[in-house]
Amino acid sequence: MIYQRATDAAVAHQTANDWLFTTSIAASAVEYGLFAWLVLALRHTLAQEQQRAQHDALTGLLNRRAFAARVTTTLSRVRRRRRADARSGVLVYLDLDGFKAVNDTAGHEAGDTVLRIAADALRAAVRNGDVVARMGGDEFAVWLPGATAAEAKDVAERALAQLRESTRERGWDVGASIGIAAFASIPDDVDAAVRHADALMYDVKRSGRGRIHIGTVQATCTPAVADKPHDAHTRLDSPSTVVATAGRSSA
Repeated sequence: MIYQRATDAAVAHQTANDWLFTTSIAASAVEYGLFAWLVLALRHTLAQEQQRAQHDALTGLLNRRAFAARVTTTLSRVRRRRRADARSGVLVYLDLDGFKAVNDTAGHEAGDTVLRIAADALRAAVRNGDVVARMGGDEFAVWLPGATAAEAKDVAERALAQLRESTRERGWDVGASIGIAAFASIPDDVDAAVRHADALMYDVKRSGRGRIHIGTVQATCTPAVADKPHDAHTRLDSPSTVVATAGRSSA
């Protein structure tokens, strides 16, 4: 009798220990699963925040700051691998024509649609590896690493054609004025490079809109745009000025 009771007690004790061990393992698994879920949720949240910090909410394109960072990284890579015959790249700067009229007469939703159409047109026109951004308002930029001015012009013309076609389907008259800055050497500063292309674009704005102006930049200094007609091959004396080369083309 005493032996039986001792045996039963031992079995009960072992059962309790087994139950506690199993419960402990289950609790640990739950805790580990909860911890893993929290880590994944945190990573997802951080990725979303990074996405929002780098991209324009309306179009999904890179924003100005992310564009500068991405182009800076690309230029650093080019410097490390520089060959004598390597091309730096081309910067395309685009400002919409007719956007304000649509926004004012058809409403902000229509204006947002125009901006999305412009973004989609640029995405469809660029090559793999090109960097596209909405710089703010109705202005966009594209960096084409290693491209020629002619290749950049083809990209700009394709984007412009799609923009015009897609907006006219909706009854809107929207185009773009485009400046293309081709760099003879690697730009030292992205902001200065953007200013060159921006100056070329505004020269188009002042002289009729809806065209493309191509310039070759000898150095990334304060840009100066030739006053002479861009259809002429014009070279200015200063090495930091823009050189107009077969400038305007109506797409």
